[in-house]
Amino acid sequence: MKATYLEIRGFRSYGTAAQRLDLSAPLAVVHADNSQGKTSLAEAVEFLFTGATTRRLLLGGSPSEFQDALRNAHLAATSPVYVELGLDDGTGPVRVLRRELTCDYRGATDCTSTLTVDGTHIRSVTEAGLPLSDPPLAAPVLLEHTLRYAVSAKPGDRSDYFKAVLEVADLDVVRSEINGLISEREAMPRDRLLLLLRDAAAVTTFATAVDPLRRSSDPTVVDAALRRACHAAAPPPIPADADEPLPEAATRLRQALHRRQELMLPIQDIASPAPPDPVGVGAGAGAGAGGVDDDGARNEPADQLLAAVRQYEDRLLAVDTAVAQVLPLLQAALQIQRVIGIDEQHPAECPLCLTPDALTAARVASIRAQVADQQQLSAAGARMQEQLRGLVAQAQAVAGSVARAVPAAARWPAEARTARAAASVRLGAVDGQLQSVLVGVDELAELAGKARHAEHRGQQALSALVSEAGRLHALPAEHLDVAATELRELTTVSASARLLHTENASRAETLVAVVRPQLEAGSDTAAWASVAELADHPAEVAAALREHTQRTAATARLKQAAKQIDAAVQAVLDQRLMRMGDEVSRWWALLRPDELTAFEAIVRRGTGRKYLDVTAALAPQAAVAGVVRNALAVLSNSQLNALGLSAFLARCQLLSTPLIVLDDPVPGSDREHRSTFASDVVEALLDGGQQVLVATHDSELARHLHTSHQHLGVDEFKASLVDPRIGTQVLRTGDDFERLMLDAKSQMYSPLEANRRAAGNSLRIAAERLAKHVTVAGRRRDGDGTAAVADYDNKNLKDLRTLASQYAVRPNEPGQWQMLARTLNDADHDTLDPPLPAELKQCHAALADLKRKHLQNDALLMRP
Repeated sequence: MKATYLEIRGFRSYGTAAQRLDLSAPLAVVHADNSQGKTSLAEAVEFLFTGATTRRLLLGGSPSEFQDALRNAHLAATSPVYVELGLDDGTGPVRVLRRELTCDYRGATDCTSTLTVDGTHIRSVTEAGLPLSDPPLAAPVLLEHTLRYAVSAKPGDRSDYFKAVLEVADLDVVRSEINGLISEREAMPRDRLLLLLRDAAAVTTFATAVDPLRRSSDPTVVDAALRRACHAAAPPPIPADADEPLPEAATRLRQALHRRQELMLPIQDIASPAPPDPVGVGAGAGAGAGGVDDDGARNEPADQLLAAVRQYEDRLLAVDTAVAQVLPLLQAALQIQRVIGIDEQHPAECPLCLTPDALTAARVASIRAQVADQQQLSAAGARMQEQLRGLVAQAQAVAGSVARAVPAAARWPAEARTARAAASVRLGAVDGQLQSVLVGVDELAELAGKARHAEHRGQQALSALVSEAGRLHALPAEHLDVAATELRELTTVSASARLLHTENASRAETLVAVVRPQLEAGSDTAAWASVAELADHPAEVAAALREHTQRTAATARLKQAAKQIDAAVQAVLDQRLMRMGDEVSRWWALLRPDELTAFEAIVRRGTGRKYLDVTAALAPQAAVAGVVRNALAVLSNSQLNALGLSAFLARCQLLSTPLIVLDDPVPGSDREHRSTFASDVVEALLDGGQQVLVATHDSELARHLHTSHQHLGVDEFKASLVDPRIGTQVLRTGDDFERLMLDAKSQMYSPLEANRRAAGNSLRIAAERLAKHVTVAGRRRDGDGTAAVADYDNKNLKDLRTLASQYAVRPNEPGQWQMLARTLNDADHDTLDPPLPAELKQCHAALADLKRKHLQNDALLMRP
């Protein structure tokens, strides 16, 4: 992968005129004085790669201080801001990688941009084949504020930096995920039954009995252990009953618990089962049972009653009442043989009234139809009776559930209530806490009375309706109204009881939680209630133990895996840190050879999960092992800079970065090492096949770079900022073509002849320079390795246009050269008028177009 050009428009110090650096050589040097746009150029590449700048992240301060920091302050808001890079991977045409700013930094909000390759949107430059490291130094761009980041960053940030470079960060992610899963599993709430079992195991009375459950979840073992636990607190009256069923043992334990605690405070009397929803209660009692319709609507008892009655009465209206009363006689008549065989020609006498010829075939058919209708009515009546009986059973079940929801404390006499309220306070309850619970108990008892009354009246009305439905009579409205009213009352009372029970049960549970410790201590019944509840659910206890054993084993395996991953991560990290250290040492030795103080290694501190140390060796003399110290503590500023550069270059090598951008890599205070950088370090980069762009304010460094690598070709540029409104301008300094074009552009629109003549002369010289390069490049492609621009010294445009036309890349190119010669030669004669602005503009555009097309054909076009 090779960069063929870099183009910047509107970014920081760059203006509306796009500045293009054509990159034909492996090394490009941009020389600029301070504040001329050199750093803006490097940051433009950083922005192209990452869509952001490290300046905002690493220089400190508030993010809001960087508002509108990327767009040139003098540009209109609608003027485009972009950075573009030509990429040549050797497999086809040059691709165009472009990032355009869509919104600058706004307060704490990040900037936004679009990234494209040949106009197609991509999410990251990695999709274009350019590698990235992890933030904050993701791009292969070294700036002054990032030079020492790898060395002087906080320990945790430094560790993250090197782990990202060494590609071991993913192992940390895996390790963190496993540790997080372990913590999550260990923090999971334990099953309630297991918590009760833990309470029981902590009490001496039950510890021995339940100890086998630490090792086994077998249902038989669970049953035996819980039975022994019950016997430990409440032994069977006869030793031979030691094998009594677990439910009986649990019942005796609970009775013994109640007897002991009743003397102090019978807390079991304030507990009761919650009443169920009346819809669905008694569902097995018959077709009248309640429930939920197919559409999800509630089907309450009163609604069931009215719906059933409507169906029954609809059927009843379809049959004449008088016919219904003689139904048995009609059915008997239809069974007589002579009636069965009757036809229209032979009518018969009626077997009931003996009327001659009364039964015709038509009359018999009518009777049969009436009987059929009446038989359907009989079925409807039977269904009606079944539904009514079901509603009776349902009403009884609802009233019974409300009655069972009333705690036994409702029957406490007044003196017992007073004494037990005082006892609750002695056991730790707040004064009035038990009284509040008892108020709820009394309200539940009142609701139970209302439920019994409604159930009694409703049952009477329903029983009357059952009798009428059996006789296939219409149902009396007075009974129907009473039944529906009482069923609705019963439903309302039950719902109120459910709500009240929930509220009062919460108050009761709070009270029990407060008094239980002292109550159990005073009655010597610690964990008795827990054991009783466990004994009520042996199968669930066995399942909970089995699940806990499996979960514990899985967690143990995860912990073992985490230990193995820790060891593996440390081994991989050590190996890769050694590789990284060797790479840093290589660059350090090239940059600062023969120094007694030198980089030593990058080592993990402890597990290396959080901290990595960069060390240096302090040798007393050459070839003697040095004393190892932390590099940050003992290296000078110059040495830390060199170490930062070495670490950056090592990272680029490990990531196989094809393009490296260095902004003042050797500070002005470290001039003695610029020659080693210019010759040895850059040579090693170029030998490794990497393309290097160095931006520097140091003219000596620029000269060293040119001198050391001119045999490979060096693209040299000068950046200058004359007018902030125009922006930084970048000119190639290896040939003066772009400078001449810029000079001409600044004067070719002038009304003064002298200025237009100067512009014409600049364009003529630029045309001659371009024609020489086109000719030399063509000869070199033809195999003439000795061709040089100097071969055409003293040649003018008239001669050069013919030579350049031999290497035309488009059919109209000879004509363009001829037009340039004819127009621009006039600018060289005082006796002729200089070209007009329109002619100069045409020549300027033609020259720019010629150079662009030839560069596409030969990237080495402007090589000296």
